[in-house]
Amino acid sequence: MKQLINQLTPFAFILLIYSCSGDRKEPASLNESNVSVNDTTQIIQSFICGLWSLDSQNILNNEGYFFKPDGTVDFVASEYTGNWEVIGTDSISLKYAFFDSAYETGFHIDSLTESRMVLSDSDGVHLFRKVPFGVNTEETVISGFSGTLLPGITKEYSFTIASAKKLRIALNTNSENVRLRIFDDNSELSSIPVKDWQSIMVRSGNYKIVVDYVDKKKAVADEFSIKVFGN
Repeated sequence: MKQLINQLTPFAFILLIYSCSGDRKEPASLNESNVSVNDTTQIIQSFICGLWSLDSQNILNNEGYFFKPDGTVDFVASEYTGNWEVIGTDSISLKYAFFDSAYETGFHIDSLTESRMVLSDSDGVHLFRKVPFGVNTEETVISGFSGTLLPGITKEYSFTIASAKKLRIALNTNSENVRLRIFDDNSELSSIPVKDWQSIMVRSGNYKIVVDYVDKKKAVADEFSIKVFGN
């Protein structure tokens, strides 16, 4: 972690000056190596906090993580959330739930700066770049749609968003048999048909909402409306 070490050098210099100033009347009661490790871990945590997008040939993708200071993590372009922590000074542990099962995965920190992070796991080496991101206190309606769903007919709607936007898509319907799914250009983002979906999207562009019946055998005409919120 040469890049991180370079980042930490000023901190080490300040600590050295502080420790050499003044009289020490009694020996320190803490293990100096543990103090150093703890300080380093805190600095690493502050660097990691933020929105990170997986880099692919200098293109940011809707694949990554939003590491929060409180120890929680949001998965980009997904409704899944979990917890994260720094293990030692060179690893990140992620714990999250997928349906009814709990999972734990981890990365080795190969390199870390304020804007660039290289992580590795059993699948290989991954380059992440930090994305400027902020959340407004109030949601803004970006798009809205309404209609009537009829048996045998699927409703599709498209909308466009700016980069690094937190989205919430809310379906209003009286039917428990009507749900929506969300797609980008490559794949479905929602894991299952939902009524309310929210996540962080890194990449700007066009997205698609598909409204359909959960059980097509019980399909009857149902009115619905959709609002796309951003903040």
